[in-house]
Amino acid sequence: MNPSIPRTVKAVDTSELIRLDAEAIERGLNRNHGAGWLVEFADPEAVHYLRPVLVHRLAHRPAVSPHWRCTLLLMVRDGQQVFSLLDVLPDPRGHRCGGEFLRLHGDVGTVDGT
Repeated sequence: MNPSIPRTVKAVDTSELIRLDAEAIERGLNRNHGAGWLVEFADPEAVHYLRPVLVHRLAHRPAVSPHWRCTLLLMVRDGQQVFSLLDVLPDPRGHRCGGEFLRLHGDVGTVDGT
């Protein structure tokens, strides 16, 4: 598994975000939203954005190491967007999160659809 941080932003729908959060809870990863929180507060029709910001390594827990700590731009039911964190296990075959793939360019964080 490549432990480098992908320079991507992943657009995910609410059902995929809830699945990723449930996986983080099930695996005992630190950055999650707690059982049921996203179901209650995330806008069910929104698109949310995950961006890996660091590779988190746990020598004492090799089954979940390494994993990505992602910033999350989350749309909540009242229309506000909030930043949060979510730990996501990378897929050894490629990108774990479904949804639209956006590649980051340089340090300015611009994105395009390629």
